[in-house]
Amino acid sequence: MAKKSRIPKIAGVKVPKPLRKSKMLRSMMASDLGRDVLAKALTAGAGAAAAVLADRGDA
Repeated sequence: MAKKSRIPKIAGVKVPKPLRKSKMLRSMMASDLGRDVLAKALTAGAGAAAAVLADRGDA
């Protein structure tokens, strides 16, 4: 029987292969400053998405 391929997920979302293999993201994740920048960018994006949904009344 063939082995099932496992697609990595983060918070239930499939991570595309080009993103998983990105050298730029790997180098950012290797440093404290890079991790801080990525965390702040994700937080800002989530906040912006929440604001749009709140304005539409979907929240």
